[in-house]
Amino acid sequence: MKPPSTLKIVLVAFLDLILAFVGFGVLIAWATGQLGPNGFNLTGVPALVLLVLVIGYLIVFPRWLGGTIMQRLFGIAGWRQRAGR
Repeated sequence: MKPPSTLKIVLVAFLDLILAFVGFGVLIAWATGQLGPNGFNLTGVPALVLLVLVIGYLIVFPRWLGGTIMQRLFGIAGWRQRAGR
């Protein structure tokens, strides 16, 4: 199996990072009351929780769930295992 292009891997990683940051950020800001008309501004413990969730998403999803959301959408989830690497 031919591995995906480097551009595709980088694009998916960037989109995953944005998705995780915005998705978790809005949820945490909404739950803590830090969501305003111009977006969210997390400080202190909520910002630390966001950092842990984003890193967790980028590690847990590929390792134990077979791929992140964007990896699955772009069809590159688990390509290393399918290629025998």
